[in-house]
Amino acid sequence: MIKYEDLEKFKGQYPYGSELFGVYQTLLGWRGARAKGWFMKSYAEERKRMGDMVYDKINPNVDAHLNADRVLERIGEIRIGTANEKPVYPSKLVEALAPNYTPGGHLDKPDFWKQHLTDDMLMATLNREVKKEAKRMLDSPATGGRDDHITARSEKALGFLENESRMAGQLQLLRDSGGAGELKNIFFNYTTSLNRVNAAIKLFKAFDPFAYLDPGEILSRTVVSPIGVIHLYRQYFFELDSFLGSPVGHVWVAPHTTVELVEVNKRRTLTESIIDESAFARVEQFEESFTLENLHEAVTQTNQQDLSFGASVSGSHSWIVGSVQASSSMNYHQTQSESRNAVHDLMRRQTQRISSLMEKSVHTTFKTVTEKEEISSKKYVVSNPGDDVINYELRRKMRRVAVQVQDVGTYLSWQTFVDDPAREIGVANLVHIAEPPNLGNIPHPQMIEPKPSKTTTESVMIPFQPEGHAGTDAADEDDTEETWSHGIETSIGYLDEPEGIKWIFPQKFRAPDKDYRLSAVKVISHGDAEVVANKYDPKEFVDLKDGYFEFKLYLEKAHFHGARSIPVQLELTWETTEDLAKIKTENDKKMSTYVAEQKRAYEEAYMKAARDRIAVASKIAPRRYEDLRQEERIAVYRKLLRSLAPGKNPLTDEEILSGKKFTYPDMSDETRHAWSEVLNKLFDLEKMLYFVAPEWWKPRARKAQTMGAETVVVDAAGNVVKQQVSTAIPGRSVVSWGGGKEAGRPNYYITESSAPAKLGSSLGWLLQLDGDSMRNAFLNAPWVKAIVPIRPGREREAKDWLKGVLEGSDGLDPAIEQQLDDLADKVAEKHAQGGTVQDMPDPLNPGDPDATVSSTPVDRVYEFGFDPLQGGFRAQSIEGGEFEIIDQWIEVVPTDQVAIVAVNYDPITGRQIPPV
Repeated sequence: MIKYEDLEKFKGQYPYGSELFGVYQTLLGWRGARAKGWFMKSYAEERKRMGDMVYDKINPNVDAHLNADRVLERIGEIRIGTANEKPVYPSKLVEALAPNYTPGGHLDKPDFWKQHLTDDMLMATLNREVKKEAKRMLDSPATGGRDDHITARSEKALGFLENESRMAGQLQLLRDSGGAGELKNIFFNYTTSLNRVNAAIKLFKAFDPFAYLDPGEILSRTVVSPIGVIHLYRQYFFELDSFLGSPVGHVWVAPHTTVELVEVNKRRTLTESIIDESAFARVEQFEESFTLENLHEAVTQTNQQDLSFGASVSGSHSWIVGSVQASSSMNYHQTQSESRNAVHDLMRRQTQRISSLMEKSVHTTFKTVTEKEEISSKKYVVSNPGDDVINYELRRKMRRVAVQVQDVGTYLSWQTFVDDPAREIGVANLVHIAEPPNLGNIPHPQMIEPKPSKTTTESVMIPFQPEGHAGTDAADEDDTEETWSHGIETSIGYLDEPEGIKWIFPQKFRAPDKDYRLSAVKVISHGDAEVVANKYDPKEFVDLKDGYFEFKLYLEKAHFHGARSIPVQLELTWETTEDLAKIKTENDKKMSTYVAEQKRAYEEAYMKAARDRIAVASKIAPRRYEDLRQEERIAVYRKLLRSLAPGKNPLTDEEILSGKKFTYPDMSDETRHAWSEVLNKLFDLEKMLYFVAPEWWKPRARKAQTMGAETVVVDAAGNVVKQQVSTAIPGRSVVSWGGGKEAGRPNYYITESSAPAKLGSSLGWLLQLDGDSMRNAFLNAPWVKAIVPIRPGREREAKDWLKGVLEGSDGLDPAIEQQLDDLADKVAEKHAQGGTVQDMPDPLNPGDPDATVSSTPVDRVYEFGFDPLQGGFRAQSIEGGEFEIIDQWIEVVPTDQVAIVAVNYDPITGRQIPPV
């Protein structure tokens, strides 16, 4: 640490950078209606659900009955409801057998069960109590439900019987295998409704986080206060001087030689993750790649990536706010002192850590070359014209940076909570055209085509041929005017005997080709006749093995009308004798191979596209920090404005002003605009900030990463068609180092060329490709705490408006309200003072009354530059010095510059000889 006296010589140097930082502190004592209702609403819902668990397990005990018409006609004694203490057994069989056994050590002996749980007992119980219960199910009276129907009751009874039979089998197996412990557990480890009620009551009591506290007091003194204070500080960075640090290399130059040194500088990105269990259970994520010579930019970047900070961004300013423990004191100096100590601790730790990371992130190497070659823009030529060896040390140049912190302002603010703030924020969809699969080298398979069927036409004459059969005599030759059915005369007189003719005519035809067989015959009859082919056994066509096939024609009905024959035309269908099943098997095999190759091509194309998309998506640069925060601020403000009118019954202006709670049925655009104007008058909406609560405790359903996969399938018509699928990345193409296939993990995809995954990937967060860590936390936040600074000079008006309209006056007793008014007056006075131009003595000429600097107290550093702070830290403010420098420290940061220094060493001791 440089002494104060040594810092005097740097007086007047101007800062090269600055950073705004604020500390927010809730002022306890006022129990705000909005925040208290926000918390207690969900808490009450949880308690109600758990109370219902207990209520539903109590059986009523009322002496009251309905008559046949479902009318309550009698009300007797009303008794206290009780929980049922009757055991609940796993089956009717176990329930019926249980009275045969009493608790005791004998139940642990397998021989006891073999003697007292016999097959006869099981069979008797199944066919007595169990069967009786099944019959009761079938004969149950109507209840008015869908189980009234006999089929529904039958299904229920059958399922009951099957379950009881299984239970009997389980008891038998346990008995025979010596499972005495399991049998004892089945018969005696039962629960009652009273047991479950007691368990629910224990859970109900355990759920209450305020079982031993006063919720109305403890809760209101932690999160529900609507008023807080923000102390703003500006961090300045001054360049003091530089010096040479420790050696990074050593060179020996021989006499009369020249050595060329080429400097190669490497920078690397350091990632540090810190989990901070704070009031909001936030996570801090640091991904820092520093410009080695700029501590200010490193601090700015770190602040923008810290999720524990609230952000306020507008076109004219940007500042970061951290939060500290709530204060029960509304004294201005007390809150200011607490905030100064918080800033001192935070900023010192921050710059020290960043300086350390910067020192680790720089690495310099030197290459010695024997011939002149341009390798880097930094090249050193070292010559030794003398006769002795010269030793050179390569020392890194170090910078000394002074950091000062100035108190620059104070705001009172309104604190409230906003649920699901990111619902209206869209996320980016990556447009990426994937290269289609190369299907040109996958030819369509040559399918085996079976020989086509053939059809031939033949003309046949069915003759009138008398023939006796079926106990009839043959007809006469001139009976061609009669009617015949199946060869029997049907047109006969009352006393005539029927006669017969031939009605079965074998046919034989030759196949058109040796590889064909007869498969179908179509008969086209002419005249008054009905002729069919192979209607009766045998129905198949007979292969005569000489190229001919035989079948029969049956003259079902006929009337020859005096003719000696009836013409018939035959259409013969011939099929190939090839093995069609074998052809189909071969064709299916070829098609399966073809489809598999196409699927593989689609998979390869998709895998390539997926890898490209994963790598491209991971390397998309985030949008400007200011743009992202501005969008989030707008989203929070929209939901906050909507939430100001949750009620149903509108009140008059007089009722609102008199302190009634504001309610409005539905806020129109015009009303919302009016409310916005009211808010903007009292609150500085441009400076509204918010603290994000990432979803540690509220995981949401998320879909896995998808990259637009396609594959091919065979449709019902046998065509190969494309089909969209959720993912086409097979398990064989994914590698994990253990646990990757466990169910329930929100795994994500990476490649060897993709950038490190974004914050929240392992948690299954909803991610925005062009968002930063704060945006991803915001998208997944179940709620945020919004902080709206009150406009300077309107602190009392804002307090009265909040008290009368939104927050009520619970806890705001006269003493606390007076303290709050005093604090409001002090803040307003400080703001007015900060904007007033004053004549201040020049610190470079403190004794010269004519040397003055005109500036506002907030900007005086830019007028007179660096002014060392005596003692280095000032926790308590000096009366009248509202905008003073409160903290100061020195940081040493490395550069990428190296200096060459000649040194000498004692050949005896080996130690360096100090220069003369």
